[in-house]
Amino acid sequence: MLMEKSYLKDWFRRYGVAIDYATQDFADDAAGNAQEAMHEVFDEWQAEEIREKSIRGRRRKAMSGEVVLSINPPYGYRLVNEKKAARLEIDEGARRAS
Repeated sequence: MLMEKSYLKDWFRRYGVAIDYATQDFADDAAGNAQEAMHEVFDEWQAEEIREKSIRGRRRKAMSGEVVLSINPPYGYRLVNEKKAARLEIDEGARRAS
């Protein structure tokens, strides 16, 4: 991913597009480039940490028998929330509609 970012930044600069950051101000010299690269490496690491934690959390929920959904339940089912746990039930309304 870092190689892709580097390629895109070079491509933008070649065509005169300036890259400005909302929260950082990097100098246009060797030190600024090094600082920017370190921030990019940290951002990549942080994104990977979040991804791994999300996967572990979903796996833990699945192993304990909890429902793991990303957005909506599968067609024909509905999500029933009970105090601490959720479960899927067949949605009879969807069943009659098809």
